[in-house]
Amino acid sequence: KKYYVYNISSGMENWSQRKSQYFYKNKDFVSNAYSFCNVHMITMALDYLGYLDKYNSKFTNIYPNLTRFPDKLAKFLFEDKRVLDFYNYIDPTDYKDFISGKKNAFGPNEIHQVLSYGTNLFLGLGNVTQFSTNTSWLDIINDIVYDSLPVGISGKFSGLNHIVLLVGVAYSELGEGHKPSLTQIPDYLIIDDPFGKTYEYSKGLSGNDIWIPFSKCITDFKSLDNSQYKFSHRFVRPSDLGI
Repeated sequence: KKYYVYNISSGMENWSQRKSQYFYKNKDFVSNAYSFCNVHMITMALDYLGYLDKYNSKFTNIYPNLTRFPDKLAKFLFEDKRVLDFYNYIDPTDYKDFISGKKNAFGPNEIHQVLSYGTNLFLGLGNVTQFSTNTSWLDIINDIVYDSLPVGISGKFSGLNHIVLLVGVAYSELGEGHKPSLTQIPDYLIIDDPFGKTYEYSKGLSGNDIWIPFSKCITDFKSLDNSQYKFSHRFVRPSDLGI
């Protein structure tokens, strides 16, 4: 069957969290590759929007013992005092569990607002990304189709709490003007999954350009089963920041 596809990462390979080098340990709390989907989602978005190429030299000298951008970002989130102070400010209960080294605590990379705040602080370029719990499908599809912007999406896949990058949509037919209307529901959403092929993680397959039926996006993207609003990390391209 023929589909009309919008994919802003076409021809670009996704970043795999399985290749992470950095890890953080404090007493019983450990965070490593298995919980670094978040920084890899961010990295893919920044890569596809041109930030990594444009500012590569700026980041090369930050934590030179770590060669990969997502590991540099993870280290910053876990160790920068400003990020940790912000974590404590917005979520003192989870922060206390994290800082005291409880086994099942949440790292700063796993708290959406902290991830967004820390990323912007690390980049030092302005508000490159922002997080929301109530982004409409209208805004999400508009970002992809009309603005060519990726969207970070939190979800639950095969029982795994996880975050991926939405990079495209596919339609079986188009409206007038050979473009979908903003209210037209896509048949599929296309994601880049940093942990591997979505729903088939144990197979060790690539997570690049995974097609998910729109119905499963309703049920499996957070807020789960909410047909109107979703969690999202939205992004701004460098030119829109005047840089």
